[in-house]
Amino acid sequence: MDTDTEFDSPILKAKTSTALRSRMLVHFGLPFGMTLILVAMLMIFGIPFTNYIGSYGRERSEVLNTLSLVADLNKDRFSLWLQRRRSDAEALSLDVGVVSSVRQLRSILKTMMASETTTGELRGALTGSAIKLRQD
Repeated sequence: MDTDTEFDSPILKAKTSTALRSRMLVHFGLPFGMTLILVAMLMIFGIPFTNYIGSYGRERSEVLNTLSLVADLNKDRFSLWLQRRRSDAEALSLDVGVVSSVRQLRSILKTMMASETTTGELRGALTGSAIKLRQD
C-alpha cells in the first residue's frame, strides 16, 4: 500500500505534469516555431529553382528596373547634349570671324614656337592677340 500512496502524492503529480508540459512544449512548439520561421524565410527570400522569388527578389527586380530606366534617360540626355554641342561646333566652324581669328592665332603660335619662348610669354602673346581680335 505504501507504493500506491507514493504515486498518489500531489508532489509527484505536479512533477510529472510539469515534465509533461515541458515535453509537449518542446515536441510540439519547437517544430511549429521552426515551421513558421521557414515559411517566413520562404516568403521573404523565395523558393530556390522555382519562379517564386519572394518579396526580397521582387523589390530587387523593381530597383534594377528603375536604375535601368534612369540610366537610359541619362544616356538619352547625354546624346542630345552631345548632338547640340556638335551643331554648335559646326556653326562656329562656318563663321567667317572665328575662322579668321583661328588663322591669326595659329600664325602667332607658329612664330612663337619657332622662337622657343616660355609658356608664360606664349600665354601672354595669345591672350594679347585675343584681346586685340575682340576689339577689332
